[in-house]
Amino acid sequence: MSKYFVFILILLGACATTPPDVMLDPCFQEPDSYLKSPLVDTSAIVSDVDVKAEIIGNPAAGIRYPRPARSWGITGIVEAELTISKNGDLQEVTITKSLGYCTDQEVVKLLKGLSYKPAEKDGETVRSILIYPVHFNLQSDR
Repeated sequence: MSKYFVFILILLGACATTPPDVMLDPCFQEPDSYLKSPLVDTSAIVSDVDVKAEIIGNPAAGIRYPRPARSWGITGIVEAELTISKNGDLQEVTITKSLGYCTDQEVVKLLKGLSYKPAEKDGETVRSILIYPVHFNLQSDR
């Protein structure tokens, strides 16, 4: 076997370790929290709440299907974990389930423009986590 052939096999093996979707995704970036506002509310996050935090209004009305996702026929759910302060401010957004192809960025943009009602525990508002799924479906987007 020639050394050039071995080199090509090694090169192909290295490329095969990266999922093809990542190489084609124009918006790919390493997973991270997208929004980290200055922490005005540094109180502990309360998970056992009496009333969960909620989004005010209809967030589905503001979602836009990103062009790269539409072009590649990407459908599914992007799941975001939101940290809501006791004042109802969005402090942090972490994408916990990604579709890629600019859907994550569209979800973050949508969530940054919304208002929130904070969670309550024993009649007091508290800082909490809200898990929010955003559905991308080409059939319902037309």
